[in-house]
Amino acid sequence: MTNMIIIKTQGFVICFIKKMRALPKKNGRLKIAKRGEGENMVIAKRIMLTIIAIPCILIFAFISLYFSCPLLNDKTAGSLAKELRTIPPPYNTQILESLSGCGNVGGTGNHTDMWAGILIKTELEEKDVEQFYKEYYIKKVDTSNYQTFAMECVNKEFSNLNNIDDYEGFYIIETVERHEFYSFFDLRGH
Repeated sequence: MTNMIIIKTQGFVICFIKKMRALPKKNGRLKIAKRGEGENMVIAKRIMLTIIAIPCILIFAFISLYFSCPLLNDKTAGSLAKELRTIPPPYNTQILESLSGCGNVGGTGNHTDMWAGILIKTELEEKDVEQFYKEYYIKKVDTSNYQTFAMECVNKEFSNLNNIDDYEGFYIIETVERHEFYSFFDLRGH
């Protein structure tokens, strides 16, 4: 005999099709189960399912932070680079390349910084470049070192500088940002 049991909970209807066994006969008649005997078992199963499901959901949510926060940090670093690219350059200046990355650029550990930088070539004096980009870190590129400390930390370098002999007029403009919550769950900074 097949019987359909419908349980309505919190606006959802769950249907179970259960194959019923023939119940033992008593005095030639089928023994009929009293209404409500199975309800306690259903409540007990729901409580056990809740007790098991809540810790599993919390553990999954905690572990997923280690996958989602690095993606958010990369997106933030990319938006920092886009912000730098959208600043109109001063007269006789061109933006050659932009980079972004994540890592621990402060050297203190236990956090991840989002770094973005642009490489510019200009005919302006260094003080004019510093005045124009006063909200950002500025490094004049020279022959001995064409990377900043932050670039070394996030393992990035401008490819346009590889085949250049004269670094006159080249500057790296960079910015660094940190989100405390996201940076804790990004293992690149630990």
